Amino acid sequence: MNQSVYAMFDRYLAHGVTPFHAEPTSVLSFSREPLVGVATLALLAVVGIASLLAFRGPAHPASPAALAEYGAVFIVSSFFGPLTWKAYLVVLLLPCALVTRLVLERRTRPSVRRAALAALGALLFTSLDTPGLVGSRLSGSLAMLSDCTLAGLLLLGVLLWLLGRRALSSGEVTTFHRK
Repeated sequence: MNQSVYAMFDRYLAHGVTPFHAEPTSVLSFSREPLVGVATLALLAVVGIASLLAFRGPAHPASPAALAEYGAVFIVSSFFGPLTWKAYLVVLLLPCALVTRLVLERRTRPSVRRAALAALGALLFTSLDTPGLVGSRLSGSLAMLSDCTLAGLLLLGVLLWLLGRRALSSGEVTTFHRK
């Protein structure tokens, strides 16, 4: 049930896992299909280029923009490694706190609030991946579909979009430290 980007592409491209054919199994060997590595590197290149465009110089360490940059780095480091167990995803707490703050802030523009809600909704959907809530069969199928990976990538996309639009440095969200 590895949730890394490489494992996701391996299941989708090499093993033929689709939403209508996601049999839960805890043992699925890596296929060594070259296309999987190419897809992973291509996605990493897209994320790298988007990060270069979105990270725009130094930000105050307590600013929302700095927290979004840290969150993006945490997401990339956890999902783009060769192995990602769900326990590793504790690093999502920082970006989740940031997007929750965006949802709750009154001055947040509607487009920013919708993007933040989409990311939070996707992450909350991954809680269905818990066998105690929905049963082991559905939970295993969701894990085979890499639901945590897709939600994390959506959160990464939202963070990069917010940084690129300068939505976090426009005074829409205040700093997180008390003055």
